Amino acid sequence: DQMTVDDPPIKDLTFLPNTPNPNPEALEHIANADLIVIPPGTLWGSILPILATPGVQEALRYSKAPIAWFCNAVTTPETHKYKTADFAKRLVDYLGRPIDLAFINKLNHTLPDTYAKEAQYPVEDNLKEGKLVTKIFRSSLTHLEYSGGKWVIRHNGEKSIQALLKVISL
Repeated sequence: DQMTVDDPPIKDLTFLPNTPNPNPEALEHIANADLIVIPPGTLWGSILPILATPGVQEALRYSKAPIAWFCNAVTTPETHKYKTADFAKRLVDYLGRPIDLAFINKLNHTLPDTYAKEAQYPVEDNLKEGKLVTKIFRSSLTHLEYSGGKWVIRHNGEKSIQALLKVISL
């Protein structure tokens, strides 16, 4: 077990007041997908709630499509101290199957000062190929952009797509 977070701020999620029903079209698309891509995003606020939705979880578990995942480049207060293996472990717990292709950002620029002030730091890479992830690809996938009056780090869509296309054509 590669989990390194001793006391994560969030340990699980629950749907209140009711468990949502999945969109039948989404389930159909998952069942017929050639590739499933999990983008970087708010782990506990958007990614895991989608994966935890009954029906979606099962569809992903039994899909024959490979799962490609782009790890977040920086932590947030909800994922404080998470490393790449921590993100992967949470995803695999909810997916119920390993991630086929993991894309890990190799930061090649400085992080704006505003990140440390908001307790956000680069995600440390400790992920190994094995039970959680079948194959790992590491490259520079982010860039800085000016948004909302400050510099922010974002995954570069073009670089990410090129990395994905290169890998799936191997």
